[in-house]
Amino acid sequence: MNEHLNSELIHELKELMEDEFSLLLETYLQESEKQFTNARSAWEEQDLDALMRFAHSLKGSSSNIGAERLSSLCGRLESGAKQSEREGLPDLLAEVAAELADVRNEVQAMHSGL
Repeated sequence: MNEHLNSELIHELKELMEDEFSLLLETYLQESEKQFTNARSAWEEQDLDALMRFAHSLKGSSSNIGAERLSSLCGRLESGAKQSEREGLPDLLAEVAAELADVRNEVQAMHSGL
């Protein structure tokens, strides 16, 4: 299906959720942007506890829609914030931003095709 989402999970979600699948995608698009914006703001304010929480939230919601690489990157970001590894966090945030953009493009394409 695509490069950034687990095709098997997407297929299962479509079958299980039927008409609600569209709502899941719409909610993900809204919430993922909000969570990442909050994570970036938390980093800019050097609030590692908040960064950890927002990364955790984005990790879970991304996992739920099959965005496995994004979920993994968010897990690394969450862990880095928890361990106060400030040095690597800007690069991880940039990786998350890039992967999130790709995932959002694929989710939007799926959503518009429903």
